[in-house]
Amino acid sequence: MGHNTIATEGIDISLDKARTWIHNYFTYSPTETFLSLVDRKTIELIPDMLLMRHVTLDPCILIIYYVILWRGCYILNTRSFHSPDGRYARKLYLCCLRTMPCWQKEATGSITDFIAAIFMTGIATESYDFEMSLEMHQLACEYAKGLQMHSLDSNDYFVATGCPSTDEDRKGMWELIQTDLFYHLIYNKPATLYPSLDKWQVNLPWLSLDLPPEKGAQVSTISFLFRSRLAFILIRFFQTLEGLENESEAVEAIEPLCHEIEILFDEWGIEDWIERSSDDHMDLWILASLVLTGYTSIIFMLRKATLLKSNSPVPVCTDNNVPRTDFSTRASRRILDLTYNMLHVWKFPAAEAISYILGAYRAHTAYAHLASNAMNAPNPGDMIEDLHLLDRVAQGIETATEQESDFLPLAREMKRINAQVKEKVNGTKSARST
Repeated sequence: MGHNTIATEGIDISLDKARTWIHNYFTYSPTETFLSLVDRKTIELIPDMLLMRHVTLDPCILIIYYVILWRGCYILNTRSFHSPDGRYARKLYLCCLRTMPCWQKEATGSITDFIAAIFMTGIATESYDFEMSLEMHQLACEYAKGLQMHSLDSNDYFVATGCPSTDEDRKGMWELIQTDLFYHLIYNKPATLYPSLDKWQVNLPWLSLDLPPEKGAQVSTISFLFRSRLAFILIRFFQTLEGLENESEAVEAIEPLCHEIEILFDEWGIEDWIERSSDDHMDLWILASLVLTGYTSIIFMLRKATLLKSNSPVPVCTDNNVPRTDFSTRASRRILDLTYNMLHVWKFPAAEAISYILGAYRAHTAYAHLASNAMNAPNPGDMIEDLHLLDRVAQGIETATEQESDFLPLAREMKRINAQVKEKVNGTKSARST
């Protein structure tokens, strides 16, 4: 029995659908790290090859194939995520999971294994499977080191591999270190690449916004440049932590770095880009990810100030662990405002968007922080806008239930919490007015 037969048991994917999803992915949303190492023609041949009894495909290439189908099934022949085929996403992720045991038995750390691990990191994150995402990220980092990808610009790289380094390779490796730093911050897990960063020999790629870009390329370029700047801030953050002893000292040292992240958003005009991309789901997803990454970094950098000596593998995500500062409040507001837009205004696929927002970016921490601020504010009247924002987020989750009824309990619970916050704020206001 072939790997594909096992993976797709009970799952019907027609030839036409597979071809359409592959076309949509490469036409509208080719954003995966190291996608340049994937041969599009090979992927386009796979639907037909799977019908040939004498052809057997390696499980690692099947992983890549299913991930591309997963991303393509959301796209409706345009730069929008409103395809009714999005209902196949969970089945396609199941195909990936069913293929993994065979892949892991046969994996040798090849380039294709490396790409499969990177692709699985992203799809697992968007499928609320964060242990899998972490496992795949760490595996991708180990494969990268085994392939000498961290030495792309050393004199020995060509001798060892026989391949010249390219700007696409450099871009991919910097995206990998960006992910490594973010996972280290959010999940409180040991970083895989960061500890050996001083031994890296990877230049930044040559990028320019002045050259005529392909459609969508400008936003991808801005995203990479923004994340690279953010990566350098996070490197300085982790270096700063090593010499800190107490919370007040830590907050004082970390706040200037938080300010630098805020400046990044202004320098690159991210909010203006979001306005200009209102009809382009592909660009909006990239820009939303930037906003979530930047402002979540601020919250968790400040959170780390209260947990200087913690090495717990389980992230502590309670509001009590986030110092109440102007930076944390502004970051929380922006994350929640974006949450409302993603779910209620832009109507991104509900399951994946909520997984991304509440799972990968721990947005419930921002929600709890803002609710707690409102309940404990010295002047409750100043919190009216924040109360409205909390209501809009609950409305966004309620909108998501139109696509995914599984989120009804979450929507009801958020409404209940918002009612409690309002009751506390209004009670405080009444007590002070008497």
